[in-house]
Amino acid sequence: MDTQYTPTYNRLWNREFTLLTIAELLLCISCYMTIPLLPFRLTTEEHASSCLASFTIVTFIIGVCISGFFGSWLIQNYRRNKVFLVSAICLGATILGLSAFEFQEQPIVREIEEYTLLAICFASGAVFGTAKRVL
Repeated sequence: MDTQYTPTYNRLWNREFTLLTIAELLLCISCYMTIPLLPFRLTTEEHASSCLASFTIVTFIIGVCISGFFGSWLIQNYRRNKVFLVSAICLGATILGLSAFEFQEQPIVREIEEYTLLAICFASGAVFGTAKRVL
């Protein structure tokens, strides 16, 4: 085989690359496990409407798309590893917030909680998009 013009990498899987791969795997697993289970949990256990459950995923996707506008600015003003660490910690906090979320029976409090749920889903999508782009 002629490898004169083909670059070969003898040490591609070094320690840093392996840690980056594991970080991306854990980041994606934590988020991709939440996405299909959240609407199911909202419609069965919390007695939310299917419209609200689907709208949470829409706001998550909007958050992922909106976070792209600020990625370059964050990387230029702060270091890449700091941006990733802060966004990964915030993603963990938002996932914990989603798992601990419960609805009350009063209609006024329930409406406020629906907006809070949508805000948490938007923030979760934004920090996931930032962490994924930075990584």
